Amino acid sequence: MYYRLPLFGVNVKGWLYFGYIGKRNQGIKCLLLLNAILTLVAGILLYIKTDDITNVIRDMFKTAILFNSLVRILFVIRNQEDFVKFMEGIESWYQEFKDDNDDMALEILNRLPKYTKFVTTFGLSFGSVGAVAAGITAVLWQTHIFPIYIPAVDAFESPLIEIINLWQSVTIVPFIMSAYILFTNLFISWLMFGIGLLEILCKKFEQMSSANDAERLRNLKYLIRYHKRIIRYSQKLEDLVALISMVELILFTVMLCFLFVFFLITDNFVDQVATFIYIFSIFYVLFISYWHTNAFSAESLKIPDAAYGIDWAESGPEARKCLLILISRSQSALQICAGGIVPMTLETFQALLNATYSYFTMLRSLMAK
Repeated sequence: MYYRLPLFGVNVKGWLYFGYIGKRNQGIKCLLLLNAILTLVAGILLYIKTDDITNVIRDMFKTAILFNSLVRILFVIRNQEDFVKFMEGIESWYQEFKDDNDDMALEILNRLPKYTKFVTTFGLSFGSVGAVAAGITAVLWQTHIFPIYIPAVDAFESPLIEIINLWQSVTIVPFIMSAYILFTNLFISWLMFGIGLLEILCKKFEQMSSANDAERLRNLKYLIRYHKRIIRYSQKLEDLVALISMVELILFTVMLCFLFVFFLITDNFVDQVATFIYIFSIFYVLFISYWHTNAFSAESLKIPDAAYGIDWAESGPEARKCLLILISRSQSALQICAGGIVPMTLETFQALLNATYSYFTMLRSLMAK
C-alpha cells in the first residue's frame, strides 16, 4: 500500500491515524476539527473585545497558524480521494521500476527516503520546540497557549486558565502538528520524488548513446511518453497545493508586517524573543517549500541538455523529429505556482525578503522621527 512507502515516512500514517484520509478514527478527526474551529472563533472574539492592540499583534501569529492548519486539513479532507490517488500513482511508479528491473531508477529513488526522513524529523522537532516555547510564554504572560475569549467567563482566572492550557496542549498542538507540519513534510516528499523522476530521465538519455537507430527511436518515443507523465505529475501536484500555497503566502506576508510592527513597538525582552521566533518560523516554512520547488524547476531544465547529448547526428529523420519535439517541450521549466499564479521559486522568496526588509527599514525610520 502507498502509505507503507518509506518516502512518506510517518506523515501519511499520521493522516490515517487522525482520520484526515480514509475511514478510520472519524471521532478523533471530528473532535480535533470542532475544537480547532471553536478555538479560532474564540480567538477572533478576543481580538474584538480587547483594547490592547499590542497583545492582538503579538498573538495573531498563533491564530494565523491555526487558521492555516485548518484550511490545509479541510482541503485535504474535501479532496482526500485526489490525494490518495496521487500517492497511489507514486506507488505505481515504484512498482513499474521494480517490474522492469530498472536498477538505475530504483537506486535513485531509494536514496530519497533518507532525505525525506531528515526533513520529517527536523520539521516535527522544530514544531515540538515551538509548542514548548508557546507553553512557556503562555505561563510567563499569564495567558493561553492560543488566545481565546469565553463569554460570561473569566478564562484568565486560576484554575480555569491552567485547564484551558492543558486542553489546548493535548488537542490544538497535535492538530497543528498533524495538519500543518505533516502536510509540509509530504509536500517536500512529493517534490523530491519529482526531482528523482527527472534525474532518472536524464540518466536514461545517457544510456541511449550506444544504441542503434531503431532502438534509439523506440527509446525516444518511450522517453517522450515518460516526460509527458512527469509533466502531468507536476500539474497534479500543483492542483493539490496551489490554493493552500497562495493562502499561506498572503497570510504570512501580512503576518510579517504585523510582527515587525510589534517588534519595533515592544520593549519587553520576552516579547522580542518570541516575535523573533515567529518571524524565523515564517521564513523557515516559506524557504523550505520554495527551495524544493525551485530545485524541481531547475532539475527539469536539465532535460534539453541531456536529450541533446545523445548521438543524434547518426539518427534517422524520425528519431531527430522525436528528439526535437522533446527538446522543444522541455525548454520551459516545470513550475509549481501558488494559486496557479505566483511561481514558487527562490526569486519569489527573495522578492518577499526584499519587500519585508524595505518595510522594516521604513517603519524604523518613521519611529525614529
